[in-house]
Amino acid sequence: MDKVREIDLEKQKIEIKYIPILRYTFRHMAADAKALYITTKSVPAKALADNYRPEFLKIIRDAQRETIKKFGFDLRIVAEEKGYDFRTAKYKALIEYHIETKDTGSILNATQTEKINNTFAIDAALFVANTSEEQADYITDTNEKELSDAEKLAVILFFQEQGKLTNKLDKLRNDKAKIEFEEMLGGSQSVAAAKKRKIQEEIVKTEAELQELNKNKDKFIGDDIEQRIIEKGASRSELIASQNVKMAESWKKQRSRFNKQRNSRASN
Repeated sequence: MDKVREIDLEKQKIEIKYIPILRYTFRHMAADAKALYITTKSVPAKALADNYRPEFLKIIRDAQRETIKKFGFDLRIVAEEKGYDFRTAKYKALIEYHIETKDTGSILNATQTEKINNTFAIDAALFVANTSEEQADYITDTNEKELSDAEKLAVILFFQEQGKLTNKLDKLRNDKAKIEFEEMLGGSQSVAAAKKRKIQEEIVKTEAELQELNKNKDKFIGDDIEQRIIEKGASRSELIASQNVKMAESWKKQRSRFNKQRNSRASN
């Protein structure tokens, strides 16, 4: 297997890991939107989107960290081959500490190789911290718009369904009135009675449907809001996971190339 194909497969593995986590979060946000609409007859789109920002931020950071950790740092591998001891736990703690604190203070080490690796760790931490914030802001803004749009479209759908039943009911009543008029003009009473009975049954059924729809208006709209957010979230989860994994892998590749060049110049 060539190197490019191998890298693509590894990226896909990380994406596949985070897609269900993102979808799960979207489903929870959708359920909250539904509950809020049923309770208050409104979805506070901005407040709800802001409330879920920390959850999306964590997922993004985890995905970016795992990507950078997975693809590693070439100089670190070379150094290990030469006998340097880079303990996984040590660097894991280093990276995670700097991501959480955004501390850019220098970490002094015994060798130049370790300095370069530590610089990479700090740079990675800052990349994740800053990029994840930007991504979380974008997702939050998009969530606010999606929540607002979902509410508007759900309300429109309700009135469309209500209109269909109302129009159907009006037509049935008009059809019944025509039959009664024809009966008055001397039409067959037995035929008219059979037609009226059939139409009346349909009228009763449609009236019941309309009454049920109106009675459960808030639930109808809430259910539709929830479904729209879930459906959008499913496709957006794939996009978010793919973007952040590719972004982190691309940054790692560029940064490793830069560090290699810098190390080469230092050696010369």
